[in-house]
Amino acid sequence: MDGVAVSATASSVMLKSEANWTHWISSIENIADTYHVWDVCDPELPEEQVQFNLIVKPVRPHRPLHPSRVPGAQPDEADDPPRREKVTYYQDELDEYDRDYKAWIQQDTSLIAIGNQIIARLDVSHHTLINGAGFSSPYAKLVKLKEIFGRTSARPYESWCKWSCMKMVGPPKRAMGLQAFDRWYEAWNKQRIEVIGYKIETKELHPLAFIHAVKDVDRIWWQSRFEDVRDNYKAHTVENLAASLRATLAEYHQTTSSTSPSQAAFATNEPTLQGQTQQQKKRTDQPSNKTGQSAALRAKAKEV
Repeated sequence: MDGVAVSATASSVMLKSEANWTHWISSIENIADTYHVWDVCDPELPEEQVQFNLIVKPVRPHRPLHPSRVPGAQPDEADDPPRREKVTYYQDELDEYDRDYKAWIQQDTSLIAIGNQIIARLDVSHHTLINGAGFSSPYAKLVKLKEIFGRTSARPYESWCKWSCMKMVGPPKRAMGLQAFDRWYEAWNKQRIEVIGYKIETKELHPLAFIHAVKDVDRIWWQSRFEDVRDNYKAHTVENLAASLRATLAEYHQTTSSTSPSQAAFATNEPTLQGQTQQQKKRTDQPSNKTGQSAALRAKAKEV
């Protein structure tokens, strides 16, 4: 089977978008059929059916104690019929256990191979979709990928791609004003809610995404909350964090706008006005070149 897996990988179809979902899932089905485990991988089956098809790891039977080890037993009881019957029954159970254990090992090894094939045939940019403890089985991986790529509409996939680009990109810095922050948050939160609606992501990790996105908006606010959100993100919500940051920005803008515009304009133009007055005074005190030339010509005429 390893040879089959290697040859399949060499000519694998990479899942990149909904456009090649049908071709991709067919290739995974072919590999799973080769391993005889498609009945526990098929994402079209309900979970109850898959659990029923799975082989449960068997429990090794306990060997019956020899009469010599049983307290109060007599030596001549070693070959009595009840004893022989127990040994025969144990041997039958042991044979059944060996068969079930081999079947379980074969299925478990095959499922590991299918899981590796799913990862190998999935575009690297989509690996985060099936990371985590909840996607340990091939069935769970394929169900998640089917939700995103196997729909008739391409909207869920497009929504996830847009959110992946947006969620770590923050708003303009606070100098841009509250309106710029409000516009950014409205678009950011709208995309976040859309992704949650498609069940592509859960909202419990979104406070972390928000705190990373707004890192450069207000450093003082960010530093006072980053460690708490990082360590206790489940205790926070995006809505509360956004309201807290907006209140901080509003207070900042109210403080910086307390100086009246007329005072600011006068303070800006005062040096220029003083410079113009000094230049006019210098031009008044110093005679022009034309006046000096006329006086010299009149003096020369008198001498003549």
